Amino acid sequence: MRRILSKVRHQPLVPYVVTAAVVAAGWFIWRSDLETADRVASVGSFTVAAATLLLAVWGGRARRPARSLDEHQGALRAAVRQQWRVEEALRRVQDPMPIPVRWEALPAGLGGQDHWANVGLAAAGATAVEVAVAGRLPEAAAVFRRIPSRRLVVLGPAGGGKSVLLIRLVLDLIAAGGPGEPVPVLLSVTSWDPGRAGFADWLVARLAADYPALAAGHPDFGTVAAALLAEERVLPVLDGLDELPAAARPAALLALNAASPGLPGVVVASRTAQYLDAVRGGDVLTGAAVVRLLPLGVADLAAYLPRTARPTGRASATAWEPVLARLAGAPADDRARLVGGVLATPLMTSLARAAYSDTGADPAALLDAGRFGTADDLAGHLLDRAVPVAYTEHAGGAAARTAARVVPWLAWLAAHAGPDIAWWRLSAVVPRAVPAVAGGVFGAV
Repeated sequence: MRRILSKVRHQPLVPYVVTAAVVAAGWFIWRSDLETADRVASVGSFTVAAATLLLAVWGGRARRPARSLDEHQGALRAAVRQQWRVEEALRRVQDPMPIPVRWEALPAGLGGQDHWANVGLAAAGATAVEVAVAGRLPEAAAVFRRIPSRRLVVLGPAGGGKSVLLIRLVLDLIAAGGPGEPVPVLLSVTSWDPGRAGFADWLVARLAADYPALAAGHPDFGTVAAALLAEERVLPVLDGLDELPAAARPAALLALNAASPGLPGVVVASRTAQYLDAVRGGDVLTGAAVVRLLPLGVADLAAYLPRTARPTGRASATAWEPVLARLAGAPADDRARLVGGVLATPLMTSLARAAYSDTGADPAALLDAGRFGTADDLAGHLLDRAVPVAYTEHAGGAAARTAARVVPWLAWLAAHAGPDIAWWRLSAVVPRAVPAVAGGVFGAV
């Protein structure tokens, strides 16, 4: 019965609307003051025009056979691959190599993970076997495939490399997967309000919005997006759980658990403290292995930063070698320990690369205690350099003028929109007088 009602509910409305318009127009024309012959001619002309329109529309539809669900899934796979290849290129993740992101299993004492028996899908009474989930960036897909439940939570600090890991996981799963495997789709959950929409409803809406072809009608499920989800052809990869309001995070985990029987797996990323707070106030993500990203060490920095800078001519040495040599003695060097702590996240390391390797400036300035007395001073310096360097790369000779105009606006947004800026929330930072004045002017016009 539900399938029959679904088919009726989603029948195209165009013929009924056009018929109603023809009847209404014919009635008005017939009741007009025109001569009888003119009324007949007008009604006839209007009817012929409407019939021609219907034939053109439905004839075109008949010439375009409906795509099968397999074809839609293949198109979605291609679109996701292209989308995140471009994003990875914009972030210069592979230029010249990825930052050495690594992770380990969340220590059991932190209490953020479900039983290993649930992660391993062990039968009742069977011995739980712990899965080896530690790894590094090139192993992302292999580690995920080792998890029987196909459910994973990635934790780390702000700028710790969570998004880079998720992008690489999506691309590797697509590259190594067959046509019948679920398509991993990376989405931010910041627009989800679990108190107002279930996870499946939100996911279908987001898929249709981000990939418009999936908004096409489907005879059994309403839309292609809903059909792909119902047939377990989509693997949700969700970033930004920590960006939901604190009260919504436990509800989001409960909603994900409720939706889990209809999902081929799920990946969730969050900042560590926010996720642990959410599971203390609710439930863990059922059956999910939990990993936490590790900070970058001196060896990681030494493997990456010199390869981003041009050689100085001395056996491929770069300006980073003296800095890295001092960081290697960090336990006995407070200044070096401070710099190493700031560069421990991939975000700060990438900013240091942009500020010094890409510009040819001397990174020894990072060790200047007179300029950067605290970790916040040093991090602020790297962030301040990000905008001018980005505009130097993209705006050429006008970079300085462009950056000078942009920085005040970015500072205003940072002061008024909070730490997580989303376009759908920007209306909240506009003074109330502005919409009122705009509405008054519009009304007057």
